Amino acid sequence: MFPYIDNIHGKWHFNEIRAIFSRRYLLQDKALEIFVSNR
Repeated sequence: MFPYIDNIHGKWHFNEIRAIFSRRYLLQDKALEIFVSNR
């Protein structure tokens, strides 16, 4: 397992992630809302 998540805005370390919520988009459960701590 990787110690970070690579995305278009940079990299998030797993210890920076505070909450993950699943969200509905176009009546389907296919979106994630991820909250990270301030750097």
